[in-house]
Amino acid sequence: MVDSIEPIQPTLLVIPPKIAKAIVQFQKDWQALERKASNDEYGSKYTPLEDVLAYAVPRLNALGVGVSQPPASTNEGTAGLWTILIHQDGDTYQTFTKIAVSKADPQLHVSSITYMRRKALESILGIASKGEDDDGNNAAGLFPKPTDEQLEQITSLCAAMKYAPSRIQTELKKVRTSHHAALVIRNLNERTAQIVRDHEAEDRSKVEINDGSNNPTYSLYDDPLLNRMIGIGLKTKAQRSRFLNRVVKKPFLEKCDAEERDKIEAELAIHEKAEMPPETSNEALSAREGDEEADRSEDVSASTDVA
Repeated sequence: MVDSIEPIQPTLLVIPPKIAKAIVQFQKDWQALERKASNDEYGSKYTPLEDVLAYAVPRLNALGVGVSQPPASTNEGTAGLWTILIHQDGDTYQTFTKIAVSKADPQLHVSSITYMRRKALESILGIASKGEDDDGNNAAGLFPKPTDEQLEQITSLCAAMKYAPSRIQTELKKVRTSHHAALVIRNLNERTAQIVRDHEAEDRSKVEINDGSNNPTYSLYDDPLLNRMIGIGLKTKAQRSRFLNRVVKKPFLEKCDAEERDKIEAELAIHEKAEMPPETSNEALSAREGDEEADRSEDVSASTDVA
């Protein structure tokens, strides 16, 4: 193995002309490779490395090009693989692929190198195998499967987020490795935590009292009007919006100026004194507005009669 090679990934790949000409000639009559080997564990088929080499190397040799694929490691200790096309005149064209191995297992390391040799060679030559590209299953076979505990945790987190049972099963089928399961669990935990934070911070956005002065901003939970609204039973944002719409024709406290806040404070004082929550349901508001309209009509009628 070549040690401590730090590959330089160029922004522009420059292929030597002789190798470029050979690759073009190679691709003119190439045929898709057969998937002859089976991965019983994942129910998939793939083209073995020996078949790829048996097909590609003789054709490349006829064009004056050879192939070398030495394993390597980077300065960070990451395993990798060089794939080098070597022209008989000395020109070379090479690529480097990092290899992720989940644990220190020699057999697993050899299997991962074999897999990457096949895929890297197909990639550099621009060829492929027949049928659906399901080699991701084979790659997953190089890593440990998710544990029962991980799958149970994913199921529990999905259920907590109100996923339908069918969707939970779909999500579980996507998880093929222990590493993937760990990422899914982390993402689900982050999403769950974000939902909790969103609920907790529903009324905590920073606001500025719009009274024409330079009052400092402060958290809504430090706003006495908000606390008083919650105190009289307006627990949800929807209830508070209906209350504010009725009092000042605005749904949000942060949009209210000093005069409107005075109106809100006066209304709150009424309900606090009566020790009863305001009517905020649509039906109650409609009934109250109807009563107010009736009162206004009676006042108009009384005025007409007097006249």
